[in-house]
Amino acid sequence: MPVTDRPFLDDDYLRTRELLAGFERRGGPLTWWGLDRLDALCFPGYWEAAEAFHAWERDGRLVGVVHPENGADEAFLELHPEDGELAGPMLAWAEGRHRSAVARGEPIGPLGTTAPAADLAGAAILAARGWRDEGPVEVLRSRSLDVPDPPAPLPAGHAVRLADPADPADLDAVAAVTNAVFAVSFSGATIALEHRFPSPRESVVVVAPDGTVASWCGVTVEPSVGIGWFEPVGTHPDHRRRGLAAAAMTFGLERMRERGARTARVGTGAAMEANRLYVALGFAEVQVYHRWRWSPG
Repeated sequence: MPVTDRPFLDDDYLRTRELLAGFERRGGPLTWWGLDRLDALCFPGYWEAAEAFHAWERDGRLVGVVHPENGADEAFLELHPEDGELAGPMLAWAEGRHRSAVARGEPIGPLGTTAPAADLAGAAILAARGWRDEGPVEVLRSRSLDVPDPPAPLPAGHAVRLADPADPADLDAVAAVTNAVFAVSFSGATIALEHRFPSPRESVVVVAPDGTVASWCGVTVEPSVGIGWFEPVGTHPDHRRRGLAAAAMTFGLERMRERGARTARVGTGAAMEANRLYVALGFAEVQVYHRWRWSPG
């Protein structure tokens, strides 16, 4: 059947969820967007400008999506390898949109995307269109939940629990750690939205003896595919090197089991020190993503 492209519509959020879930049920591919990232970007309050999204469909079925994640100078592709021929038209659409923004004088940098290092066909298409491979940018790690977790003892006086999504003080404390770790400006209201995703993101917190939230991790589970994701994981700079993130994640692994997951995943920067923590908790590398850049002309 022929493939047609069109603007991204409101109901395409749920259709994209099913597209990504279908990838997982068939055993791949491992996409840039997990279902946890999709929810964070598309849930009300997170929408990017509609023109930054575009959809491709065959016989009324969504088969591909181009989207940003953090800014207008990004274009990530979600498509199955069976539809690999769509990569060219999808990139052409993103390049055309970017070229128009440059022509209008908008302050925009080179267009960026990511691609799995193992996707040699995709890399060839990118290179042929003039994109430049800037090397590894992110690593996706995975582990089975059927194996026991290594011990992760808490320091004396600390406790680990779920944050209460109905308690503004809890959510503000989680936001404060997030801001300190990632140099962002989240509020408790932002964290509250995450607890209302279609696959709710729970907040696992480690509380210091003085009642301060010292570390936390987000836990998202999609029972229909049996996968749980950690995003984010962070410890306040004043409380590091005490094993707090390991304790939070160990608690989170058990929550994933209770919510029906069989596999846990976590992503991080390719060179970040956090990779040591994830390896210690049994996570193995399953995908390396490379950053690619493109500029008009």
